[in-house]
Amino acid sequence: MYQKSKISFFILAVLAVSFSCNSTKPSYNRENLKATWVADTFDGTLADPLRWTVQKFDDNGGLTVNGVCDIGDGNRSWGTCSLKYQAYCCDLSYYGSVKGFFGIPVSAEISRKYAFASSLDSLVALDITEEKINGETVFSDHNRLTMRKLRAKYAVNDSLVGIWQTASRDEEKFETWRMMFENSGRFTFSVQKPSGEWVQIGQGDDKYFLY
Repeated sequence: MYQKSKISFFILAVLAVSFSCNSTKPSYNRENLKATWVADTFDGTLADPLRWTVQKFDDNGGLTVNGVCDIGDGNRSWGTCSLKYQAYCCDLSYYGSVKGFFGIPVSAEISRKYAFASSLDSLVALDITEEKINGETVFSDHNRLTMRKLRAKYAVNDSLVGIWQTASRDEEKFETWRMMFENSGRFTFSVQKPSGEWVQIGQGDDKYFLY
C-alpha cells in the first residue's frame, strides 16, 4: 500500500511540473513571444514613454530593441540594438551589447533572465530573476515587466499621414500647434504666431517612429 501511494505521488508531481507553464501546450509561452511587443509597464505602473521599448522576437533567437536612447549629458535619440534570446516553457533570457538602453548610457554587455508570470495572446508579464552588466550582478529598479503585443496594422504610416492640429492641453483649449506626418517618415512641427501665421520649427529633417 505504501509503495502504491508513493508511485501515485510521483505521478502527480510529474504532472504538476509538466502542466505548470501551460496546461494545454507547454511551448505556448515560447511561441507566443515571437512577435513585436511594447514594453511599457513596470511593477504594474505605466512608465514614462521615454522608457518604453519596442521589442521584436524573431524565429531565430534574435531580439531587436527600438526606443529612445540616453546618449549622455541629458540628450536623447531614437536607437536600435540587436540582442540574442532564448525562451523555454517558463523562462526567458537575453544577452548582448547595449548602449543608451535600459538606463545604461555607455556601451556594455547585458544579460537578463526572466520567469513568465503570465502569458496571454496580447499581454505578457515577466519577473526578473537575474540581471548582469559586464558580468556583474546588478539589481533593477523594478521586478516585473509587462509587455503589450503590437498588431501589424498599428504600424501602418497611412493611418497617421497628414496634418494634425492640437485641440486642447490640460483640458483647456489649445489650437496653436500643428504636426505634419509624411508617408516617408518625415515629421514637421509648426506653431502659430499671434498674427495667425504658421511658422515651421526646426530644419524640416525630423523623423517620426510608430510604436
